[in-house]
Amino acid sequence: MKKGIGIIGYGGFGRFLHEQWNRMDNARVVAVADENPDRNPGGEVQFFTDWREMIQQDEVEIVSICTPPSTHAELAIAAMEAGNHVLVEKPLATTVEDAKAIVEARERTGKVAAVNYMLRFNPIIEQITEWAGNKMFGPLRRAVVENYAQDETLPPNHWFWNEAISGGILVEHSVHFLDIVDQLAGSPVRRVQGAASNRNEQQQDQVMALVEYEDGLIASHYHEFARPAIFERTTIRLLFDAAEFELYGWIPTEGWAHALAAPETEQELYRLPNYQSDARQPLHGGRRLRVLCGGRPYEATSRTTGRFRLEDAKLKVYADSLRAMMNDIILAISDSSHQLRSPLEAGVQGLRVALDARAKGQHEE
Repeated sequence: MKKGIGIIGYGGFGRFLHEQWNRMDNARVVAVADENPDRNPGGEVQFFTDWREMIQQDEVEIVSICTPPSTHAELAIAAMEAGNHVLVEKPLATTVEDAKAIVEARERTGKVAAVNYMLRFNPIIEQITEWAGNKMFGPLRRAVVENYAQDETLPPNHWFWNEAISGGILVEHSVHFLDIVDQLAGSPVRRVQGAASNRNEQQQDQVMALVEYEDGLIASHYHEFARPAIFERTTIRLLFDAAEFELYGWIPTEGWAHALAAPETEQELYRLPNYQSDARQPLHGGRRLRVLCGGRPYEATSRTTGRFRLEDAKLKVYADSLRAMMNDIILAISDSSHQLRSPLEAGVQGLRVALDARAKGQHEE
């Protein structure tokens, strides 16, 4: 039996979700709610201009919330109280109080609730997360995220620039990357710093967060929405004791690896999608060499570099990740022992760090 999904907010992203989830064997979109009647998709999908009516429909079991961030808490709480499971678009909310209220509603209603951190379901991220957990290449010491985005489709009056609605770039956009690094760290945050630059009174278009973790990891996140589209790029650089990885694209589809490796760890690199070695340099005739990294000993026989890539284009990787996330929610609905891979708690944590960095980056008058 397919789970019925209702989407609140039927802009471009809502339509994209509709298309992808209707390709699933265990789910289908049965209802849409949007204030604009021109967005009615027609066909067999019920359409509502009032989301309150939609969440009361018996056919709707899972509610996907795709509205501006400041509305997430009200909609998510109401949907759960009406008996629905929910998937909340990132960020979970624009205040920690609202985010906690969503968590409390989940506890009160017993419903399954997740935040849309779909990068967690990217195959490249999944593999590196596994290595971070088992310390295959030692602990993560440094993470550098740089995101240069265009603003040609974001006019000055767009809600994206309104901090009261979106939370600003650190809240609305960077939480994806704050979450990934936090997941890789596996350690509590010790300290957060921030910086920002305003183009004018309405548009803060450059932001930065510096996050220090208790295990020694220092991560920096820079996001700029001021570049021509031709210069758009995102890089995520991850430096472990015995390996470095650089990922390309805000949805990573390819990357580069450099490692000090023994035969067993060198073989691990081939678990990355389509990994190919570019160069391999034996150390001391290929004999095992004891190398100290961060004061910890590692055994290595070679220095190796290589590249990896997903076979599919970005849009398909994006779609596959969204479907994997919905499958994870459906599994949690049917099996109460299943641990969600993108839980609300991750949404609270990412929001907390983003808000702290935003506050530290405010200009003093």
